[in-house]
Amino acid sequence: TSLLFAIVGILATTLFGVWGLYFVIKFGRKPGQITFLREEIIGLFDSIVRNLPELSIKYQNEPISQSLFLLKGYLINTGTKDVTEDMVESELTISLPEGYKWLNAKRVSDSPPEVQLSILKEMHLVFHTGLFRCEEYIRFEALVEVPAQDESSEKHKSNSAGKSLEK
Repeated sequence: TSLLFAIVGILATTLFGVWGLYFVIKFGRKPGQITFLREEIIGLFDSIVRNLPELSIKYQNEPISQSLFLLKGYLINTGTKDVTEDMVESELTISLPEGYKWLNAKRVSDSPPEVQLSILKEMHLVFHTGLFRCEEYIRFEALVEVPAQDESSEKHKSNSAGKSLEK
């Protein structure tokens, strides 16, 4: 009888182990998941203009200020299903904290080609995706203006603005 219990125990363990692995593999990832990856945040003034005084960069025919940053990032459909317009309640939106402003944004990749970007009230960057297939990505670049800080914290502006944009 102990041999019979040992065989039944091994079979039950194997059966439940295979069954558990099947469900983890099939249903482990969330079906509708979009992931944001930050490629780079560049403080345009601090990174470029400050180090080369002979160089000037203009935005809309005005020299850039210390509060202008370039954000490069990706949105990736890391879920297990394609995301259609019928599946979402509202457009995919990235919002900035109070005082920050989106100045300009553009898509810089061709996957998917029908994606369009728009800025609402300077605080919300909206992605009009249509069909967003599994494992497709949207690569974009955007200019962000951060709020002015007092001069005592001026040397920490680039670092703190980058941390705020990461959130």
